[in-house]
Amino acid sequence: MSGLVERLSGEYAWAIWLAAPLLITLFASLWMWWRGRARGVPAAGSAIKAHHRYLDTLSAVAASTAQPSRPAAYSAAWSPTEPEAASDEPAEDGPDGLEEPAKQETLESSS
Repeated sequence: MSGLVERLSGEYAWAIWLAAPLLITLFASLWMWWRGRARGVPAAGSAIKAHHRYLDTLSAVAASTAQPSRPAAYSAAWSPTEPEAASDEPAEDGPDGLEEPAKQETLESSS
């Protein structure tokens, strides 16, 4: 038996080193094929129940994200259901006929 081990470790060491990655790759490809194979057609009742569970979960998530939480002051000051009151005054136009941009206070002008 020791002669076989010496022969395998000497003459065929290169084959053993090349066989290890080959076997690992073969095993990985078989595992991926097994995991990715078609499962077949599920029973109608279980498929419908699974679909209803999916829709229930989807509607619960949609309902929870439909109204994002806002600070109370923001919600009281502005409501998306009430339109803003239109101003009766005409907009001030600049010399080129376009509306003047709002004046912004900068750090330089505030000091």
